[in-house]
Amino acid sequence: MLILGLLLLVASGALTVGLLTSNTTHITVKVFGQHYDKVPIGDVFVIGVCTGVVLIAGLVLFFSGLRRSSRKRKARRQELGAKQSRESALQEENARLARELAQQRRSEDTASPAMPRGAAATATPAMQSSSSGPLSPPPSAASSPPPSAPTSAPSASPTNHDRTTVMGSPTTSETPESRP
Repeated sequence: MLILGLLLLVASGALTVGLLTSNTTHITVKVFGQHYDKVPIGDVFVIGVCTGVVLIAGLVLFFSGLRRSSRKRKARRQELGAKQSRESALQEENARLARELAQQRRSEDTASPAMPRGAAATATPAMQSSSSGPLSPPPSAASSPPPSAPTSAPSASPTNHDRTTVMGSPTTSETPESRP
């Protein structure tokens, strides 16, 4: 194809040179109401070639603009489709998480009806795992042996913790002196 195109270009160039050199007659040209006398035919031919080149350049620019705007519209449609698919995926994820949260809240409500909603999220692990309620001791106090007799006065221990019995279960509370 390349060789055929090259041969056609060479042939058209040779024909143009032959046409310009062999025709020496003059004609009258009328353009937009203006008359031009004694114009050589070769000049008219060159003007025609230049007009054709401008026409082809205009067509190339027009169709390349159409092609570019078509590509832009296609890219915008693809971006819009991708955006809509991302939005729908996020909406599905949001709905799934809302269902899980509602199910978790229902299970928390049935597991500990005495604890207010939202308190389970801020409760300590000892409070969540105990079944006797928020007054049960933390795990470290529950594992130590209970004192022999309940006292309400501060003990002489170095930590200044007051050990009392509330509703039959030992609890530990700090005294104001032991806080930093």
